[in-house]
Order: sequence, then structure tokens, then C-alpha cells
Amino acid sequence: MQWTVLDYDDDDNVVLVRLTDGTHEIAFAARVTLSARRAVLSGCDIQGAGRNTAGVIVLRRLARWLKERLDVDELRIEGAVRASGAAPGRRPKPLIF
Repeated sequence: MQWTVLDYDDDDNVVLVRLTDGTHEIAFAARVTLSARRAVLSGCDIQGAGRNTAGVIVLRRLARWLKERLDVDELRIEGAVRASGAAPGRRPKPLIF
């Protein structure tokens, strides 16, 4: 399935994006840095319909689609510090695709 951008806002290198693949809707906010063939989404906060509703396969498809859209070889997602949930106050390990 192809992803579609529903909303997009860019304010001082912080992007707010809401996407859908027709089944899942995902929103995220992050600071974006593009250099050579690499994109880094730092301070990334991702929201979905609920806990574990998208799954790893959907998120990998989204990462692959985003790499194609940004025309990069590497996508690095650096999460924001957790405010709640598992281990609040902790920053998750970066995801590299």
C-alpha cells in the first residue's frame, strides 16, 4: 500500500506530519536533518491509533516509503525522551533503516 500525506506543517526545521495507508493513520513530529544520502529525524514523537496498532511491518513499510520520498540511503530515527509509558524519562535507542 502507498502512504498518503494528510497534513504537513514545517516550522523552523520541525515537521508535523499525519499520514495514512488507508488502514493505519500515523502522526509524527521531529526535527529533520538531511545530509548527503542520510536523513535524521531527531526528537521524533510518533502517535498512532493506539498501543501496538501498527506493528513492526507497517513501520518498516513507512520507513522504506519515507526513504524513497526523501531520496536517501539511510533513515535514522532518534526518539524523544519518554514522558510516560515504558521507562519515563528515558530516550529510546535510535532506529536505523
